[in-house]
Amino acid sequence: MYFFKSYLVAAISILMLVSCGKDKNGNEEPDNTDTIQPVAEGHYRNPITVELEDDAIGGEGIADPSVFRWMGKYYLMTTQYYKNIGYDGFKVWESDNLVDWNYKRTIDVQGFVWDVLWAPEMYYYRGDFYIYLSGPGGKMAVWKYDVPQNVVNPEPFGDEAVWTAVTHDFLQLSDHSIDGSILIEPNGDKYAFFSGLLGVKYRMINSMDDGNGGPVTQLGQCSVNNINIQPGSVGTVGWTESPTTFKYNGKYYLTYTGNHYLRPDYQIHLAVGNSLDDLTPISDNPWISQTYGDWTGTGNCYPILGPNLKDYYYSYHAKEGGRISGAEGIHRKLMIDKVEFTAETIETDAPTFDDRKIPGAADFEVDFSNDISGFTIEGDASWNARAGFAVRADASDLSRLISDVSTQDNFIAEANMKIVDVKSEASRVGFVHGNNLIVGLEYSDSTNRIFIYDTKDNYTFYNLPDDFKVTEWIDLRIIKSGLELKVFVNNVEVINKLVDNFTGDKIGYMAENCIADVAWLAFSNQ
Repeated sequence: MYFFKSYLVAAISILMLVSCGKDKNGNEEPDNTDTIQPVAEGHYRNPITVELEDDAIGGEGIADPSVFRWMGKYYLMTTQYYKNIGYDGFKVWESDNLVDWNYKRTIDVQGFVWDVLWAPEMYYYRGDFYIYLSGPGGKMAVWKYDVPQNVVNPEPFGDEAVWTAVTHDFLQLSDHSIDGSILIEPNGDKYAFFSGLLGVKYRMINSMDDGNGGPVTQLGQCSVNNINIQPGSVGTVGWTESPTTFKYNGKYYLTYTGNHYLRPDYQIHLAVGNSLDDLTPISDNPWISQTYGDWTGTGNCYPILGPNLKDYYYSYHAKEGGRISGAEGIHRKLMIDKVEFTAETIETDAPTFDDRKIPGAADFEVDFSNDISGFTIEGDASWNARAGFAVRADASDLSRLISDVSTQDNFIAEANMKIVDVKSEASRVGFVHGNNLIVGLEYSDSTNRIFIYDTKDNYTFYNLPDDFKVTEWIDLRIIKSGLELKVFVNNVEVINKLVDNFTGDKIGYMAENCIADVAWLAFSNQ
């Protein structure tokens, strides 16, 4: 991050080289005289080079990266100059595998006045896209893409996407409050996590647009304050940055970074809890750290679901060289590393600098960019590809669009859908797994809800979290493992139930008594 940069950098009076000889796992410092070998086919090696990365922040590379996933695509955002020294907007990159990044677009945000922005993070919520970022004055700003109702493809950084600055002071706090991230609970409660003196803080917020709300909770235990600060060196304020909270299998995971971005021992910590109140740092922090070699200063960590729908990764950055230095000449690059969830924590080999397999694709995926070839229509309805993105169903009775590809008995699937118009009191669109399972959306008597139709020929209904609307794009992720079925709505787990066991079958979509749009569809076997 760049917080306090203008005067902390000026206060640096010495250069300090941190030389540990071993990393946190006890590995010896590599022999830099060895010849660098080419990257093996099908693999990548950290740090990752991003197209036009030096244009992001005046030659300083990819700093404070976050990655947003939307219908099989990934979008990379970083700390950037915005309208200063010749820059004309906010740059975004796109990838389908987290490794090969292509420049996507530069956007000019209406109503935004800052020259520089720090650590952006992006979310999709109830039909709109939000980016939370920080900048001069120690405040958080919010950008919003309010997707028009008639837009078929709401791609967040498509040519037609218009972003507007909602506020330059989201949290409305008198003290410094930056590096914001948002946690949405199934009951609709929303929390903003942010950085300040003495560690990580959070508060309940009123809405995605309004960061006012509940009292501020200080997570004093979540602070990177165990670094031996030398007199005259940076980091003396005990600053802790980039808190991001993630919920997985009922547990909360918080990553945070400190103490100062110019230090080679800038490091990532992890805290775990069964609730927000008992988030506790793991015993072997730092979780990710590198203090020697060509790339040090690991920081700003962000969780990502991999393209195969099963594996998880974290993005973060590393700084070139091991010295504390002024901002001039500093260079950072993107790092991507896989993680594994255990019963109690998240395990990782990060930071890695050897060859790693490029994250694999799903076993099956289709974006309907051309047509509906490879699918069979069942029932009396029309299913027509639209705008190279979606398929529109016009169904008065039950109709299905079924692929030619089958899952195995246990699988993870992802489906995207919305109801455009209703034709009766019970209008439905959903994901189909043969004759075994339907998981979908229903509009009935002005009520929006999610339903499951299983092998017992029974409907089970659930409320959509936080009043999501079935007329907005809804992402459903379905995990079937033995008798257990989990359903996520826009990355929020809302259903965990037992079902009759069933074997593999073909997947697709269904529509009944409605006009509906369906889009990107994928699965991977477990």
